[in-house]
Amino acid sequence: MVTLFISLYQPSDPSREIEIVECLVNNVSNKYIDKIIILNEGFYHPILLTEKINNIQIEGRPNFSQFYSYLNKTGINIIANNDIKFDFTLGRLKYLFLKKGDMLSLTRHEKNGFLMREKESDSQDVWMFKGVADCLKTANFQMGQLGCDGRLNFVFYKGGYRVLNPSKFIKVHHEHTSPNREYVESDRLKGPYLLLKPLNLLGFYWNRSLLYLINKRRAFYFFDN
Repeated sequence: MVTLFISLYQPSDPSREIEIVECLVNNVSNKYIDKIIILNEGFYHPILLTEKINNIQIEGRPNFSQFYSYLNKTGINIIANNDIKFDFTLGRLKYLFLKKGDMLSLTRHEKNGFLMREKESDSQDVWMFKGVADCLKTANFQMGQLGCDGRLNFVFYKGGYRVLNPSKFIKVHHEHTSPNREYVESDRLKGPYLLLKPLNLLGFYWNRSLLYLINKRRAFYFFDN
């Protein structure tokens, strides 16, 4: 079972709302997603009444740690930004044979179909893992905050996970052409960050094998403070 977790808020820009709804409609229709759990701080749309969606009302922007209570204990859990769309390549998860201790942190593809080249190693929008990740309880920082992606990677690394970025094999698509931005540089979350180069399928297997052999030595990863 694959469960997708996102958060929602009411955008001030109507065009931004259209983009978020487009992503939600797309992900509801994706046959490789079985359930969507939403932490909702004030957004409404009829799509939320869909049977696949569990809409949970909250106050204020959620921390990553708030998803912990809802994790699927045996299936695959995916935490994603709300402006991300999944396509048929999500079905390729079965070829990765995810184990407890694997965490996939994926760089997004932009509207042109390419990875976000200028920040492909230090910007991710999707995090996947199997079963319950206890380290998530310590991720007491907000989704959408600048720097949260690299920091969450580091949280999983410190929790003993093999953190990899096979975004050349499983593609996630960013839907954000509106000029609206809900963050400012002064709100950036401080490091340490874990930076990850995008990998194809062979790169994923090779690097995961290395992580088994070298037992996650720091020299294998790129860190930034």
